[in-house]
Amino acid sequence: MNKDAFVSGGPDPDFGTDGLANLPASMGYAGKLTWAQGNTSLVAGSSSSQEEKFLVTRLLKNGTVDASFGKNGVIQDEVMEQQRSVAIGAFEVEEDKTLIVVTTTTLSAPIIPCATRYSRDGTRDQIYGQGGILQLPYPDTLSNDRLPDNDPLPDVEAQSYSRPSPMRTGLTPTGKLVVGWWYSLEKRTVIYRIDDTGQLDTSFNKVGYVTYPEALGTSSLSALLMLASGKVLAVGEHRGESGHFYPFLVRYDETGALDKEFGNEGSGFVELRSEQYAGYILTACIETAAGNLIIFGRDSEGNARLIGLEGKGNIDQSFNPEDVPDVYQWLSASYDGSRLVAAGHTSNPRYLIVARYNTDGSLDRAFGTDSGWVRLDYPGIPESSTPYDVKAVDERILVAGGSFVTRILA
Repeated sequence: MNKDAFVSGGPDPDFGTDGLANLPASMGYAGKLTWAQGNTSLVAGSSSSQEEKFLVTRLLKNGTVDASFGKNGVIQDEVMEQQRSVAIGAFEVEEDKTLIVVTTTTLSAPIIPCATRYSRDGTRDQIYGQGGILQLPYPDTLSNDRLPDNDPLPDVEAQSYSRPSPMRTGLTPTGKLVVGWWYSLEKRTVIYRIDDTGQLDTSFNKVGYVTYPEALGTSSLSALLMLASGKVLAVGEHRGESGHFYPFLVRYDETGALDKEFGNEGSGFVELRSEQYAGYILTACIETAAGNLIIFGRDSEGNARLIGLEGKGNIDQSFNPEDVPDVYQWLSASYDGSRLVAAGHTSNPRYLIVARYNTDGSLDRAFGTDSGWVRLDYPGIPESSTPYDVKAVDERILVAGGSFVTRILA
C-alpha cells in the first residue's frame, strides 16, 4: 500500500492487512462491534457453515484474531440443537466472561432473542439463565419445555430465514444487559433488563421488562440507547392517523417507569408529528456529552438525515446538520466523546460512506480530504457493501460490513 494513502479517512496500516481485519475463516457474517477505549474489539455475527451458528471473535489492536479468546479465537455455538442463530451483540463482562445476545429460530417456532454467557476458554457458563441460556419469548408464552408456544410451521427445508432483525442491545453503566425486540406475531415491542445471573431484573418495572405507552401501540424499535444516567431511551417510528410514520422517542428511568423529566408535559415520550418528519426511517441514536440527543436515518425522499434534540426531547434549534452528497441513508452511528461518526451508503451505484460531524451538525473538515466524509472503496471493500455497525475510539474508526471489518484513520 502506498504510504501517501495513510491520511484521515484512509485505511489504518497498523490494522490487519491494509486496514482490513484478518477475520476467522469460519466467520461468514460480521454485523456488530463492541469496542471501548484501551480495549480489544469484539465482532459478533454468524458462521459461514450451513448450520447458521452464531460466532463471536475478538480482535487485537493490530487486527488479528486473539487466539486466547474462546477456542482458537472464536466462540461458535448454537443456543439449542437445530436452531439457526445469529449473534447480534457481545459484551465483555466481569470475571473475564463474554455475554452474547443472539436471535434464534427453528422451523417450528418464531424468531426470539436469547442471552448466554461464556468463559474465556469458550465454555458456556451453566449458572447463567437456565442451563447457560436465557430465552426471551413474548411474555407469558413460554411452555413447560422451555420453547415458545406457537402453531408449528410446515417443516420445509428451504423455508427462508431472514438475517436482519429489529433487536437492539446494550449495557447499563452498572453492567446490566438491556435487550429490545419487536415480536412480529404479537406486533409489540418489549424491552428487557437482565441481571448478571441471567434472570430478568425485577427491580425494572417489577417484572424485568417494559412495553411502550398505549399511545404508541404496535410501534417497532429502531434504536436503543443506554444513557449515562442509567436511563434507557428507545427510538422508533409510529403510524399516525394520516397513515404516515413519524419518529418517536421513549425514555424510562432506572426503575422502568416512564421518565417524567422527558417528553410532552412529563409523558415520558416524544412524537415528532411535524410533516417535515413524515416518512422518516430511523436507525441509530447517540447522546452527546452535553446530554443532547441526535438520531440518524433517512427521510421519505431517500436522503440521509440527522435530527438534533435537547435532553428533554425538544427539537434543538441550534442543530443544523450539513448534507453529505448522494447519501441514501445513515445505518449506524457512534460518538467518541466530542464528535459524531455516521456510516451509511449511497443508492445507485452503492458505496459505503463514513462522515464525521461536530455536535452542532457541521461536518468536521479535519476528517477526510477537507470534506468531513470519505467513501470506502479501497481494495478489499466489496461492492454494494452495508455498514452494519461503526465505532469511533482513540482516533480510529471501526466498521463492520457483513463480509469484512475495516479500521480507518480518524
